[in-house]
Amino acid sequence: VSFTIIASDSGIPIQNFTAKKGDTVELTISIATTNVSFGGEQVKSNDDTFDTGNLSPGESKTITFVADHTFTFRAYWPSNSVPKGPGPTTFTVTD
Repeated sequence: VSFTIIASDSGIPIQNFTAKKGDTVELTISIATTNVSFGGEQVKSNDDTFDTGNLSPGESKTITFVADHTFTFRAYWPSNSVPKGPGPTTFTVTD
C-alpha cells in the first residue's frame, strides 16, 4: 500500500490514512516548494514508527513499515519541534 503526502508550513492536508494489519506500507513525504520556511520540515510519528529528520523544501523521503498498530504523525518546525498547522494525521490499522 502506498501513500504520498505533501507537507508545508500549513501542516499536512490529509487527516486520515487506513491500511490492513500486516500490509507493507510505503509512505512518501514530500516537502512543498512554496509555503515552507527555508528551514524545511520534520515529520514524525507520536511513537517510534518514523522520524524523517529535517527535510528541505522540494525534498522527499519514503518510509517503509508494516502496519501493525494505529498511530498519529504531524509536521514540525525542525529547529524546535513545535507542531506546524492543524493535526495530527491519524494512520489507522484495521483487521
